[in-house]
Amino acid sequence: MDGTVVIDNSGKCRVQILNGDSFEIDKKALPESLENGDSIKLMLVPVGEAADQSQARDLLNELLYIEA
Repeated sequence: MDGTVVIDNSGKCRVQILNGDSFEIDKKALPESLENGDSIKLMLVPVGEAADQSQARDLLNELLYIEA
């Protein structure tokens, strides 16, 4: 899922996804390099559940993907 980082003048951070929905997020939870308007990719994974090998490989590939 793709989204955008939105930081307002007071320093509050939100993540806005493509359908227009957004949610607040603690700025400390974001990498310091992210700035207002930066594009991000969101991945949702279940907590406490085992992922099969295909899901684990896809997640690892997404985490390792770096755009130059």
